[in-house]
Amino acid sequence: MEKIIKLITIVLMAFTLSSCVVLHEEYFFPKAIGGKVEKEWCRGHVGVDNQLIFSFNDVEVKMDVWENQSITRLGISFKLHSKSEVIWPQQPLFVTTSSSQTSIEVKSFDRLIRTGNDITSEAYPVDTIMTKKDNLDYDTFYESFIVSEDNIESIEVSAFNLIINGKQEQIPLSVFSKKSGLFLHPLNC
Repeated sequence: MEKIIKLITIVLMAFTLSSCVVLHEEYFFPKAIGGKVEKEWCRGHVGVDNQLIFSFNDVEVKMDVWENQSITRLGISFKLHSKSEVIWPQQPLFVTTSSSQTSIEVKSFDRLIRTGNDITSEAYPVDTIMTKKDNLDYDTFYESFIVSEDNIESIEVSAFNLIINGKQEQIPLSVFSKKSGLFLHPLNC
């Protein structure tokens, strides 16, 4: 009997460590002309459709909105491959909710540097060149902004300009609408 219990325990542990669970989740579904909607977890295979991605040659611009303890945040990141460059020029970023329009002052983006399990950052102020530096597959530059300190149902992010590899590009108006449902989430990914 003891061997059977050990075997069942091992099988359950292996199943748990290599599987997914179904969880209820509220999230902000993104939409914009030219943007691709992708899941966040396990390289885009499970979880909610909450990331909006724009691709420009060797640069991916990602945006997502999330809520934690009634504070809603907007995240913007740049994933640079090869010898790509991105500049966020000085410009206002407007975010509109059902109750207000806010101008967000973008000051800088952080280059996220991974060393083993540690992540450090290096600030890149507005109007400076963010470029891939290491021999890694890509470098990531990231910043998040508080959108609202109240619960909201949707937000619109104004169009904004970037200079990518020396060419001016525009990210169009993006809309994020709150939705909920049941989704697969990884236990080990």
